[in-house]
Amino acid sequence: FATPILGIRDHIYSSADLSSASVLTDLGGNYRIQNDLLSDPFVANQPWLLYNREMLRAGKFPLWNPFNANGVPHFANYQSAVLSPFSLPWYIFPIAWAALLAPFTKLFALGWFTFLFLKQLGLRQTPALFGATAFMFSGYAVLWLSYTITGALVMLPAGLYFIERLFGALESAPIAQFRLGQRGTVASLAGFCLSLCVGVLAGHPETIYFAVLFMAAYVLFRLALAGRRAARQAGVVRTLITVSGGLLAMGLLALGLTAVQTLPFAEYLANNPQSLHLTAADAYYFTQFLPLSLFPSLLGNPADLNSLNVIEAYYNYNEFNAIYIGGVALFLAFVGFATLRRNRHRGHLIFFAIAASLWLVYTFNGFGLKHLFNVIPGMSAAFFGRGMSIGLFCAASAAALALDHLLASPEADPLRRRRLLLTLAGGGALLMVGLRGAKDLLTATQKGVIMAHATSATIGAHIDTVIAHVAAISLTTALAVAAIALLWNNRSPKMRRILGALLILLEFAQTGWLLRDYNPTIPAERFYPQTAETRALQNQTVGKNLLLPNSSLLYADVNLVYRLPTGASYDSLGVGYYVQLASEILGAVPPSYNTMRINETGVRLFGVDAIAIDNRLTYPGVNASEFTVLEKRSTYTLLAANYAIGRYHTVIGAQVAATDVQALQMVQTPGLDLSKVVILSQLTGAPLSDLQGIHDETNLIEVMSEAEDRVVLRIFGRELPGYMVLAKTFYPGWKATINGQPAPVYRANYAFSAIPLQPGDNLITFYYDPDSFKLGAVITLASLLIGAGLLIFVWRRTAPPHKLAAF
Repeated sequence: FATPILGIRDHIYSSADLSSASVLTDLGGNYRIQNDLLSDPFVANQPWLLYNREMLRAGKFPLWNPFNANGVPHFANYQSAVLSPFSLPWYIFPIAWAALLAPFTKLFALGWFTFLFLKQLGLRQTPALFGATAFMFSGYAVLWLSYTITGALVMLPAGLYFIERLFGALESAPIAQFRLGQRGTVASLAGFCLSLCVGVLAGHPETIYFAVLFMAAYVLFRLALAGRRAARQAGVVRTLITVSGGLLAMGLLALGLTAVQTLPFAEYLANNPQSLHLTAADAYYFTQFLPLSLFPSLLGNPADLNSLNVIEAYYNYNEFNAIYIGGVALFLAFVGFATLRRNRHRGHLIFFAIAASLWLVYTFNGFGLKHLFNVIPGMSAAFFGRGMSIGLFCAASAAALALDHLLASPEADPLRRRRLLLTLAGGGALLMVGLRGAKDLLTATQKGVIMAHATSATIGAHIDTVIAHVAAISLTTALAVAAIALLWNNRSPKMRRILGALLILLEFAQTGWLLRDYNPTIPAERFYPQTAETRALQNQTVGKNLLLPNSSLLYADVNLVYRLPTGASYDSLGVGYYVQLASEILGAVPPSYNTMRINETGVRLFGVDAIAIDNRLTYPGVNASEFTVLEKRSTYTLLAANYAIGRYHTVIGAQVAATDVQALQMVQTPGLDLSKVVILSQLTGAPLSDLQGIHDETNLIEVMSEAEDRVVLRIFGRELPGYMVLAKTFYPGWKATINGQPAPVYRANYAFSAIPLQPGDNLITFYYDPDSFKLGAVITLASLLIGAGLLIFVWRRTAPPHKLAAF
C-alpha cells in the first residue's frame, strides 16, 4: 500500500480511471489506463458502494436500485455488500481514505487470522508469520482485492482459528473436565459464529461455499484426531458429539444472524433467469498453464504497461493467477510433505496433503475424476476458480509447518547431509521443470500474439519485461532453496532465525512486492469524474427514463454514480422476466444487457423517454422523422421518440395471457397499441375491462413524489375503470395503495407492473416493501437476542461470586 499511502492527497486506490474509456467521462489528455482488466470493481463494486454510502448517509436503507434495468434489487444482489464490515470505511471516511482502508482491512484480517491459526497449532513466531504472509499476499487474495471475494475469504482462516481454539481447549485437559459452557469454550464458539457472519455478509457466495466445505472437512479431521488422542478416556464419544453439536449450533445461529441478507438473496435467486443457472461441471484449469504458478507474469501483466497482455488471448490474468502463491511457499510445502514422518504436526500435514490432493484433482480434472465431486450439493454449479483459496491455504499452512520443523533444534542426525543434498536437488528440479514449462508455454502461446502487435519497440519492451520477471523469480526461489538447505545443517539458533526471516522476505518479494501495484492508484480527478457532458445529460433527463444503447457512452452500472437511469444492468443475476424481455425486444446480451436495437415496441414497453446516442456510431431503428432532438453536443445526441408513452400511463383495455410464452408473443403482436392496452399475466379472475368496444380515456398523471423505492401518483376524475401501467420491473415486494387502501400489483407487459384503477380520483402509492427483508430482519433480531442471552447466561454461570453480586 506504499503507493496509495504516499499519494493519498491527490490520488485514489481504484481502477476507476477506466472512466477514460467512456465518451461521457473521458477527460482527454495522453493518459493510459493503469489496469483495464479490473473493470468489475469500476463498473459494479465501487458504484454500489458509493450508492450505499449516499443512501445510508441520507438515512435510507439501499434496498432498491431504480436507475438500472427499470429497477433491480440492490441489497438482495449480495455483492452490493451493504452490511459487510469491510464496507464500513466507505460509510465513515472520505473516499480517498475509504478506498485504501477497505482493502487494507481485508488483507490484514486474512494475515492476522492465518497467523493466529498457525500459532494455535503450536508453531513458532517465524513459521506462523511465513504462513500468514504467503496466504494474505497470494494471488486469490491480492488479484481479487477490489472485489468482494477477498472479504468473504476472511472467514476461512478466522473460522479455522476458532475451531482450533475449541479443540485445543478440549485436548488441554482430561475429557472428563471439559465443559461446553466454560468461558473460553464459549468465546471460541462465539468467535466461530462471528467469523461465519463476517464471511456471509462480505458479499461473495462462491467463496463462502468453498470456505464452509473446507471448514466442515477440518472439523471432521479434528474430531477424528481428538478422538484418537483421547481414545482411552471415559466419555470421549459423548464429549465429541457435544463439541460437534456446539459448532453446528453456532453455524445455525450464524445463518439466523445473517438472515436479513440471505433471505432477500434467496428471493433474488428464485427470480433469476434460468439461463443463468449454469453448470461448471466441465470447467477446470489446464495443466499447460502450470508454469504460471511459478512465473505469474510469463504471458504479460495488465498492470505492467511495459508488457503485452498476451494472457487475455486465452483467459484473463486474475483467473489464471488466482492459483499463485510463489515458488518459495510451494517448495517449502513440498519439504513439509517430505518430512511427514518426523514432523511433530504430522496429523495436520496429512490433512493438508489430502485436502491439497483432492483440490488438485478437482481443479485440474485429475484422471478425469472431477465429475465425482458433483455428489457434493452445489458443487456442480460452483465455478472451480473460486476454490483456488483452498489449495493456497493448504500450501501456506504446509509451508509454515515445514519451516517450523526446520527451525526446531537440530539433532545429531547422520542423514542430515543427505537431506541437504536432497533439498538442493529438489529445489533445482523445481526450477528446471518450471523453466522448461515456461519455455514450452511461451513457444505455444506468444509467437503469433506478439507478432500481431505493431512496433518492434513494444515487442522488445515486453520481451525484456518477461526475461526480468523470470530471472527475479528464479533468483528468489534459488535463494530460498539455499536458505532451506542451510537450515538442515546449521546449529546456531541466531543463524536459523535469520534464515527464517530471509524466507519470509523472499516469499513477500514473490507475492506482495511483485503484485504491489496490480490494484492501481489513480489521479483523484479520474475517479468517476463529473464532466460537462454528464452534467448536461443529468439536467436533460430529470424525471425521464434514459436509454443508453451501448457502453461507449457510459458503462452500466457506472450510471448509478451519476443517477442516470438506463435499461442496462451489470449484475451477475437479474430479474428473469425483465432479462428475457430485454433480450427478446432490445437484443440485450449479458453481462450488462446493453440495448443492441431500438424499435417502437421496445421504447414503449420499457417506458423510454429519451435516448442518448454516441455521435460516432450509427443506430438501426433511429430515423429522423420519428425522433425529436432534445440536445446535440459534440459527443452525444439526446433524442426523444415521437411514439414514446413514458414511464407511467393509463389504459382501459386489458388482455390476459394464460402462459408466459403467450404473454411474450402478445406484447410483440403487430399493430398492438401499448398506449391503449396492457397484457396481464397470471391474473386471477376476469380483468376489470375488456378491450373490445371500449373507447380510450386519457388521464393526466401528476407525479407527486418520486424516490428510490417509492412513487406517488395522482389521477383526477377518471370516468372508467382501467389500469395504471408503470414501466417498473415487476418483482416481489412491490406493493400499492389507492386512496390509502391496499391495491393489487399485477405483472404487466411480461416484465412490468400494473395497478387496477377505479372511477374518480386515484391517489396511488407504489412502494418497495419486501417481506423477505422484513422476515430476515426479524430472524436476525431473534438470533441476536438468543446469542446475547446465551452469552449472559454463561457469564452469570461462570462469574466469580463477587462479580456476580455486582452484576
